[in-house]
Amino acid sequence: MSVKLSGLNSNLDTESIIKSLVSAYSVTKDNLVKAQTKLSWKQDSWKSMNTKIYAFYSKSLANMKLSSSYSKNVASSSDATIAKVTASSSAVSGSQNLEVNKLASSGYLTGGVVSTETTVGGVTTVGKATADSKLSAIKGLSSFDGGSISVGVGDKSTTIELTANTTVAGFVSKLKEAGVNASFDATNQRFFISAKASGADSDFTMTAGNAGGLTALQSMGLYTVNDTDKAEYTKWAGYTPAEVTALKTDAYNASITTFDKVSAEYKNIYDTASNNVNTLTATNAQLTTENSALDTQLLDPTLTEADKKIINDKKAAIDVKITTNDAAKVTYAKTMTDNEPFVILAGDSDATKATKTASINAQVDSRNAVIKTNVEAAIDNKIATASAALAVGTGSIGAVRTVGADSQIILNGATFTSSSNNYNINGLTIQALNKTETGKPITLTSSTDVDGIYDMIKGFLTGYNELINGLDSAYNATSAKGYEPLTADEKDAMTDTEVETWEKKIKDSLLRKDSTVSSVSNSLKTDMLGSFTTNGKKSTLASFGINTLSYFTSAANEKGAYHIDGDSKDSDTSGNTDKLRAAIASDPEGVVSFFTQLSSSLYTDMTKRMKSSTLRSAYTIYNDKELSTEYSEYNTKISDWKDKISTMEDYYNKKFTAMETALSKLNSNSSSLSSMLGS
Repeated sequence: MSVKLSGLNSNLDTESIIKSLVSAYSVTKDNLVKAQTKLSWKQDSWKSMNTKIYAFYSKSLANMKLSSSYSKNVASSSDATIAKVTASSSAVSGSQNLEVNKLASSGYLTGGVVSTETTVGGVTTVGKATADSKLSAIKGLSSFDGGSISVGVGDKSTTIELTANTTVAGFVSKLKEAGVNASFDATNQRFFISAKASGADSDFTMTAGNAGGLTALQSMGLYTVNDTDKAEYTKWAGYTPAEVTALKTDAYNASITTFDKVSAEYKNIYDTASNNVNTLTATNAQLTTENSALDTQLLDPTLTEADKKIINDKKAAIDVKITTNDAAKVTYAKTMTDNEPFVILAGDSDATKATKTASINAQVDSRNAVIKTNVEAAIDNKIATASAALAVGTGSIGAVRTVGADSQIILNGATFTSSSNNYNINGLTIQALNKTETGKPITLTSSTDVDGIYDMIKGFLTGYNELINGLDSAYNATSAKGYEPLTADEKDAMTDTEVETWEKKIKDSLLRKDSTVSSVSNSLKTDMLGSFTTNGKKSTLASFGINTLSYFTSAANEKGAYHIDGDSKDSDTSGNTDKLRAAIASDPEGVVSFFTQLSSSLYTDMTKRMKSSTLRSAYTIYNDKELSTEYSEYNTKISDWKDKISTMEDYYNKKFTAMETALSKLNSNSSSLSSMLGS
């Protein structure tokens, strides 16, 4: 770049002169920028239009061309206080009789009121139980020394062991783990227990496993003998001696241990201890090495007393670790010694192996003997407790038990049961709310959802109208002849509102008289005029009272929009006969057939138009690739013209700089001559 001398000697505004000289080049560049800007706006207009077209294609048309989309049914109940009903697409039209004989219920136990009781110095004090209260503090359980209860849910039975130190909160937690909902209301001093679901199969039982368990249930207000619990007690109390023997045998066989189990148990303990000894040995070896290194450091004569203290402190800490580890090794080694008689090792002789095998077998026999005693005692206790419970009766104060039950309905003479009050039968979803009076069934009616199908078709037409009106508005837009994108200088000379209005004028006209817009619009209009055979006869949109308005009554750019006769929300056609709704009610299959064919025709047409090519991408209605290429070409042209302008500016700058330099020399010579003549 040459040095600029801006008219210092010539008194000329050389910058303005140069700008004027290259202005022709700048105008060409500015025109290219404006053309590229307009192209960019056109791309934006097409992107917006294509988004609307694709949305109509992929959502509305894709849905309308499927007959399953029209499968809409409605259902009603003659008495909504008895039952509610809804219909799915598979429901059969018609009326059906319904009787509700039983409602489903969940098993529920509301415990009797409990209290605490303490005696100090011969004075007995009654108080309120809390979540932290121990069972031994509950009235009636001061001498409680433990017991068990069984909670049954479905096929699962859980035994809960209780002790004098079990808290109210702990008991509630055990109940939840057993599969029921449970809580203790400290305000009302009652336990509340319920099944997790309604129905007979989800109900629960809660029975005593022994005398202590029976006492606990009675004292906590949870003992009831309803049909469910009574059946459980009766079952246990009624076992014959042979059945009891079989029960004990089955329980024993399910609990016994084996040689492999006992052997694996001892080996696991031995191996764990051995691994710990090895780990501690390796750790101490490392610590000893560190200690030796510290001893070497202490030999350094340059160490200060402070340095020595730090090193000695480290050594002391290491010594403590080594001592602690050695003590732990002794413990683990003893564990190995204690368990080795029951662990068959790889290096053992045959005689040693035989001895250890005998020891393990002795352990198995000993453990199984204990298991047998405990199992038999538990069964004997359960039988004795069941007999005692039946003899006691309800034995509770204020406890209320609701048994879980299934619901039962009769639909058209057929009986159905459910664990809940909900039924799904042949496309109908029925929710039973109350029982019917004997011999007084209610009526459930299902039919085609006329309003649903009507709204679906109306929604389709609304989407089509918005699209076709948009295309026609773009094609018939007011001309923006004489308007071009503004340069920065032109924008500076206008207000923001003026700039916005100016640019909107251009943007609104970018698709005016566009051949692609015209082609798409005309194609859609032609498709909508198509006729299709339904039930052996040709039908068009007009057959269902769907038409465009006359040329003179329709608004500008809305001449391709369709209106439904009898549409209460359309002021132009609301007074006409509603043919569409009548057709849906009388011949829903025919209506569905017509609109699936019409939608398929539109869908197929648009699929072809949005097929990818060398000029456009897939699912694009306009030549987006071509426009993108054109935009890139403008970048190249604009860059070239910027280079030309820069070159010409440099050229003229050099010329004027040379002129200024020559004038400077001339002025200098003139001054020298004048000085000589004057002297």
